[in-house]
Amino acid sequence: MKIGDIAPFGVRMTTELKDRLHEEARRNTRSLNSEIVKRLEDSLSKENQQLSENKDDFENRISMLEDMIEKLKKEIQMN
Repeated sequence: MKIGDIAPFGVRMTTELKDRLHEEARRNTRSLNSEIVKRLEDSLSKENQQLSENKDDFENRISMLEDMIEKLKKEIQMN
């Protein structure tokens, strides 16, 4: 990452949250900024992964429903 790629962004948070983040950053041997960035990246990555899993699930369900519709059409034609 180049310096020009970094966009400064001020964040307001409670003292308690800041203290928790400082403690977690220390535990993970990161700066406060690095800890916040890592957590934001992780949350967005998890969100994208969940969306992808949901998409796969919906596609499977659609396929099953299409199969069921075809079977019902054949049954109707036979009667």
